[in-house]
Amino acid sequence: MKKKLVIAVAVITVIIATIVAWRIAYDNHKSNDNLPRLTRIATDFSPEEANSLLKGYLRNQLQYMWGDPAEQQETIDIWHIDETTSLIITYNKKDKVVSARIEKVE
Repeated sequence: MKKKLVIAVAVITVIIATIVAWRIAYDNHKSNDNLPRLTRIATDFSPEEANSLLKGYLRNQLQYMWGDPAEQQETIDIWHIDETTSLIITYNKKDKVVSARIEKVE
């Protein structure tokens, strides 16, 4: 009887650990589901939070979710969020975001 209880506790522990690990991986995975709308980037996030959030996304993910950027260079995309705010994304050679910068023009 004690052996069955130990096995049951071990199985439940493994199941709970698996669920927690999956949830952490899902929340930190750079998927389209986790990418906020472009307008939210400038209004709901500080520049540091936006940079941290967007690092690791792929160029084609951003373009798929936000549409084509207003300006594009080899390793830089620029989206104009409104008349005074732009989001400047810099990519590495594998088209992965290495930095994101919010720029406001007064």
